[in-house]
Amino acid sequence: MFSLNSTQPTFAFMGIPVLGSLFGADVVAIPIAITGIVVNAMLDPLATIIGTVGQRERSEGDSEESLFKVTIKSILHGLSEPLACVPLIAVVLVLCGFQSPDLLSSSLDQIGSITSGAALFAVGVTIGIRKIQFSPAAFGIAILKVAIQPLVMLGIATAMGLSSADIVKLVLLVAFPGSAVAAMISVRFDSLAGETASAFVLSAIMSLVTLPLLISWLM
Repeated sequence: MFSLNSTQPTFAFMGIPVLGSLFGADVVAIPIAITGIVVNAMLDPLATIIGTVGQRERSEGDSEESLFKVTIKSILHGLSEPLACVPLIAVVLVLCGFQSPDLLSSSLDQIGSITSGAALFAVGVTIGIRKIQFSPAAFGIAILKVAIQPLVMLGIATAMGLSSADIVKLVLLVAFPGSAVAAMISVRFDSLAGETASAFVLSAIMSLVTLPLLISWLM
């Protein structure tokens, strides 16, 4: 959960407003879409599976079953979680060229439009119950998210010889504050729930300083 929350950005909330104002919405649509595929079809399902494995291994620690069997059961159970299986099913359907009826498409659009808000609500409830924690873990997640990760991406993008415009897009994409969805996954498995919810708030506050600095430095 520490790794997930220190890497997953709020690309959906801030991608178009920030990058779109710098490069144009049409130019940044593809990078944001690719980020969405990586996050929703790979990162979140993998985190859900790993979280389920850890949760079941703790609860079945005294079981006579072997660690291998417990792990396989946990992975299968993790794949049955909506956070893991729904994005993967969606990717398969898209690759197969599935076209949903207008009524179903409209319904899914409405459901999708509230997911970020529901995640924010869950994070807000967690903060309300546990209060903001100025702990080393919370600050570590926030600093990794808005400061360390952009610098690492800058080094990687420069080493790959990318154009200056592409470097700016990549750096800013990972420099956005932490994701409410990632914090919600931590709440779901009750793993670093208070710390990740606090890191979400701290990274949002820190990004008010780091994002303008990065934009003025790179542009």
